[in-house]
Amino acid sequence: MLPEQKIDGQILVPREGFCYELGELKLYLIPLTHEGAQYENCIHFGVRLELDGKNILIPGDCRLCEEALAQEVSGQKIHLALMNFPWLTLPQPRAFLLNKIQPQKALFYHLPFGEDDVNGFRPAAEKWLQKLEDPRFGLLYQPLQRIEIEL
Repeated sequence: MLPEQKIDGQILVPREGFCYELGELKLYLIPLTHEGAQYENCIHFGVRLELDGKNILIPGDCRLCEEALAQEVSGQKIHLALMNFPWLTLPQPRAFLLNKIQPQKALFYHLPFGEDDVNGFRPAAEKWLQKLEDPRFGLLYQPLQRIEIEL
């Protein structure tokens, strides 16, 4: 699935997004703005996966606190949110996550590898995870790391 025709047999995603059904799995593709001014014109989609009445939200690299994301999840129970780490480490995105998305559980990822973390993102994420002491939250920051979650 891509928003532009690139390969034969591909599913073309309309820029306004759509729902794709694969058996009982529904993929809601959500048009969102990419984070960062240099990527503003990039086509970007988040996804909400729905299966057996459970919803998993993956907004990807969307702009933090984007109202379109809040509108997409309004009225939906989000069982698991997979979010880039700034949603945990920055105050406004964290408040947006807790107040507007309201996931039952959230895992934060997209951290640099330890040897590449010149800005201290990893310690900041670990600090906020410990500070919040919220059992709903987890951090994915090790290669091939696994966290078991019951939804």
